Amino acid sequence: MLRKSKLFTWCAITFTCMKLNAQDPKFSQFFANPIYLNPAFAGTNVCGRLNLNIRDQWPAIQGAYAAYSASYDQQ
Repeated sequence: MLRKSKLFTWCAITFTCMKLNAQDPKFSQFFANPIYLNPAFAGTNVCGRLNLNIRDQWPAIQGAYAAYSASYDQQ
């Protein structure tokens, strides 16, 4: 019981100290990420599907917009 309370306390402190942003990522080739486009596409392929998408807009500017997406699904 003590171990669970320590874990809960650690998680609570960690997650309250994090900076959170609530902005939807905008991918230029959104059709290449079917799970982001529509979650109902999960499991529609017979084989497993791994998607990795990165958008790094204006990388030369400090603090530029960057979005990452990773997903895996299978039937």
